[in-house]
This record gives sequence, structure tokens and C-alpha cells, in this order.
Amino acid sequence: MRTGVSAPTRSLGVRCSAGLLGLLALCGGAAAASAGTVTFQSQALGAEYGSTVGDVPGDLVFTEDGIDVSVQTFLSSGTPAFGFGRIQDSFGAPRFFYDQNILRFNNIGFVFDFGGAGDASFQYMNLGGGVNLGINGSAPVEASSFAALPGTIGGVTVSVTTVAVSGGVKGTVTLTGAVSSLRIGGQELFLDDVTGGGSGGPDPDPNDPPCDYTITHEGIADGTLFGDAAGQGAGDFMFSESGVPVYTDKFTLSGGSQTFGSAKVWDPGVAGFGNGLAMQYSNMNGFYSIIDLGVTVKRVRFEYLDMGGVENVEVNGDGLFVGQISNLPANIASGVTASVTTVAVGGGVRGVVTLTGDVQKLTLGGQEFFVDEFCIERGIDAPGHCGPTVDNQSEPLGSSWGGDNGNSPGDQIFMEDDIVVGIERFKLGSSILFGTASIDSPQCDQITSQAMSLKQISAVFDLTNVLPVTYARVDFCDCGEVENVWVNGTPWEGNLAQLPFDAFGPGIYTDVTVESNTGGCVGGVLEILGPLDEVIIGGEQLQLDDFCVVSEANSSVLEADTAAFVSVETYPNPFHATTTMRLQLEQEGPVELAIFDMSGRRVATLLDEVVAAGTHQVGWDGREEAGSRLANGIYFIRLVQGDSVSTRKVALAR
Repeated sequence: MRTGVSAPTRSLGVRCSAGLLGLLALCGGAAAASAGTVTFQSQALGAEYGSTVGDVPGDLVFTEDGIDVSVQTFLSSGTPAFGFGRIQDSFGAPRFFYDQNILRFNNIGFVFDFGGAGDASFQYMNLGGGVNLGINGSAPVEASSFAALPGTIGGVTVSVTTVAVSGGVKGTVTLTGAVSSLRIGGQELFLDDVTGGGSGGPDPDPNDPPCDYTITHEGIADGTLFGDAAGQGAGDFMFSESGVPVYTDKFTLSGGSQTFGSAKVWDPGVAGFGNGLAMQYSNMNGFYSIIDLGVTVKRVRFEYLDMGGVENVEVNGDGLFVGQISNLPANIASGVTASVTTVAVGGGVRGVVTLTGDVQKLTLGGQEFFVDEFCIERGIDAPGHCGPTVDNQSEPLGSSWGGDNGNSPGDQIFMEDDIVVGIERFKLGSSILFGTASIDSPQCDQITSQAMSLKQISAVFDLTNVLPVTYARVDFCDCGEVENVWVNGTPWEGNLAQLPFDAFGPGIYTDVTVESNTGGCVGGVLEILGPLDEVIIGGEQLQLDDFCVVSEANSSVLEADTAAFVSVETYPNPFHATTTMRLQLEQEGPVELAIFDMSGRRVATLLDEVVAAGTHQVGWDGREEAGSRLANGIYFIRLVQGDSVSTRKVALAR
């Protein structure tokens, strides 16, 4: 919970006045209200509201997650009607909604009072008739469908997604602005997950991947100063969180001159920004040394609050941006793109910056600028080009397998490119199901040709014929909620977009990239790095295509050891920062220790000299001889002394 905080000194560049932040004054601002969601799970199936149970318009019928829900009339061509609403299930499987309970509208309206102003959203399915939408107590706007609503209502932006379903459409309505209440009505309308009251920002997307490392500033004492105000110079250490050290740095003004101001950790109390303590930069930059993590980075996100002046942003040392952070260029650095969202607050702007790519170094600061809630996501690099691929083209469109087709769990259904494809059961909570797999047209843009559809069933990819395999990837289109993934016999169950990086234990790493989220279906790519022999993927309503693997079966480096007098072992393996090789030599003599990639290309020579007999240790940091970082994948350590050769595999997984 936020609390009021004393104003910083003027040297920190913040002017404290009602004119600056209005009612949400920077000096001791009010707490941000948290968003709530009505999922209807608090209500019993079959519960009714409205005329059938004696309710009258305006009656409060229940409260869920701090949101009051009351009944109202439905308007059709200006004529009010007052029918009924009922809690029912979401039509079984495949489900139209994530949750079991949904609210049915039959010529009735409902008002959702959030108790706080912020963005709002809800899921809907409309099977006929008109709809109403009123915002903040205004008269409801009548429309033939939500998609036909105007783009703004009462200063609030209305955006609608739709996807066709049997007999109608379903989708999501998102309202951007200060929404404190909604009045929603319909004739053959179904509703779920009504969210609002979050003080200007929607709750995190459930399809956002989890953060692997975070910087929240909560471990730093409130009021801590850095920079000139603390007697520091440029380049001095500030703090470290989640393994990321942060250092002071000079700030570049819009005219090109440099200065060195101060930074302070405190809670500005601005609704919708951060979560407690934040870092304020005043004519100073912070240098975030993400490279110290020793990992490949997929994405960095952080929240910002800009109350004046210009900002500095530099990624990987690839050119300094000086200007308004809302104007950050899309191509901020080589291999890294930037996107910025903005929301106006009194006297300034808040928002989120997303940097997509391998961000290793980040310089960030401003003049009246706050940052908080850094989220760093790990990624993986494909160790080579995909080889054997299952693209579902060998089977006719409409082919199907499963319990209704007389198949049994474990059956093999076809083979493509030496990969055997089978079917298995699907686990949904405590239920074990065996539904249907079929070859269908794609439901997401990521899949451009026919796909394998999995409805409460799992697909088995047996890699025995293409071993050894070091990497796999597959395009997916997820129109359900729960998926199963098994890698080498280790299971995981949950929402695929939330699959943890290390869900399958040491040596196996995964990465999920969400590329689209339209009409209730999430499209993206799943990647798996590590030694693989079997991958099983199942879902409630999931499509897969282009399952491909990188195989080292034909690598020119794999050769029989002739290690009569030499041996090499490595630990840790896999490794993400450094690994140590232990060499055992029975005699003194010229020794060559080199690293090769899967194609047989020499990437580094670690030893090429005369070495005494005995045990020796040599470290390697996953870089080639020129010093650049190598991609994740399988490499070969080759120790040669005379006619004796010892070769070992090592996995690099940053």
C-alpha cells in the first residue's frame, strides 16, 4: 500500500505543487487503487437476477472482488426492458471463456461499480440482438453489436476484438481511460471477467511471460540518495538487485552538454505507476549492467513516470537517445526494438517501455524522471538451423485420431521427416482426458498452412530416429487455457505462455514468444534447448505446426576417442557463464585444447603449448577467440596430445 512521502529537495528536479500533479499530488499523493475482476465464480450456477426473482432496477445483487454489481434496464430503440440474468456454465468444452461460470443477459442490464477510476475490460459472447454500454453513469449507448460502438464514449477509448463462433461472435472490449463504472446490457449476451478500478492501467496480461529477474527497489531504504547529492562520481556503484549491478552515469542534455545530478529512491504516490519505492533520476543516468547475469536476454520491460525535461536511453552502447522517452525510436539498437505506451497523468506522462532483444547494457535517466518494476526475461539462441520437421503436410486435411476414432493412448499416427508422431492422454487438473487430434486449417497468423489441432489430447513427438537432438521449436495457436508439456518424461501443466524457463530441470531450457493475441487465441513459438529424446504437447484447444529440431547426428566433430593418454571432463555442464575443463595428461608434451561448433568449425583455441603431465584446469566463458559471445547450443571440447584425442560435449545455455 502506498503512503505519503515527503517531497524531495529541489536539486532532485521535482516541483511539488497541486498544479503539477493535480489531485494526485507528487508530494504525499494518494494510494493507487488495485484492479478487481468479476469472474462470477462467487455465484452459484443457476443463480438468477432481475424480474424473475423480484428484483427492481438499481438493486445491488452481489459484490465480487470489491466490485458492486446491480441490475438495470436494457434499452432497445429507447424503450426500457427488464428481463433476467442467470449464472450458467461456459458451454462445456471447447469453452468460450476461461472460467466455468459466466453471466447470461436476457433483455437486462447490469452495472459494475469499480470503486476507483482506471482502464476496464470484459469478455463477451453475443448470440443475437443489440447491446448497451454506459460509462461512469452516462446514459447507455445502444448498438447492434459491441464492434459497432463509437471509438470513444465520454472521453474513454473503446476498442473491441471479435472472432466468429457458432451462431454469433465472441471477443473482448477494452476501455482505456478513467472508468469508475460500467453499465452493460444485452438480449442474447454472455459475459465474463469484468475487470476495472486499477487507476488507469489494465491488469497484467495473463499471456505475458513471467519475469526471470526483477528490479523493484524495495530492498533499498526509502530516501536513499545517489550521485552528486551522496558525494558520488560518475561510474560509482549504486545498488544491485537480482544480480544486476547499477552504476551512476553522466546525463546528456538536449544541447549535447553533460551534467551529473542526483537520484533518490522514494515512493511518489502516483496512481498507476510502480509498486511502492521507485528510482527518481534528476539530471543523472543509471547504468544497468545486465551483462553480469551471463544470460541471453529476450526482453526488458520497465515502468516510467516522466514529469518534465528530456530523457537519455542507450542500449548496448549503440548510440545515445536524448529526447522524450515517448518518442523512443523503434530500432533503438542493433537487434533490439523498442515500444512505448503512454498514459497522461497530472503534469506528466507515465507508461511502459519494452525493449525486445538481447539487452546486455542499459543506460537510462532523465531530469524529472522515475523508473520502477524492471522485468528481465531470459531467452535462448537456436544452436543451428532446423533440420527434421513435422509440418502436417503428409496427412489430408480433415484427418482425425483419438478415442472417438478407435485409437488408444500411445498409438503412432504418422511419421514425417523421420519424426514419429503419436497421441497420448491430456491432463486437466484432476481429470485425464483423451479427446481428438485432427489436421485442420489454421486459427492464428503464425500458422500459414494446415495444422494439427489438439482438443483435450496430446501429441507425442518421438525423436529416436533423429538423435542426438539439441533443440526443438514449434509454432502454436492456443485458443484454450491449459496445456501439458512433457520433455524427456518430465511433465508440466499450465498456460503455455507462462511456461517457466527452467521447468524441466537442469540442462533443459524453454522459451515462449507470444506473437499475437486476437479473438481469444494466442499465437506464438515454443523453443526447447537441451538434449531431447521425446516432446509431448497437449491442450484443451491448441494447434501446432512446423515442429522442427536441430540434430547433431551428422556433426563432423563427433569421432571416436583415442584417449590412451589424455582425458577431459567439464563442469558445470550445461553452463551459462563459465565452465571449467579438467585435463588429465599421463605425459608431458604439446597439447591442443579447442572448442568446435556442431558444424565442425573451430570457434576457440584454449591451449596450444607444451603442458606437463598431471591434472590441469582450464576455464571457458562461452566466447569465441575474438571475444564475442557464442549462441546457445551444443559445442565440442577436443583435447589432443600426439595421437591421443578426447572429445566431450558441453551445452551453453545462457
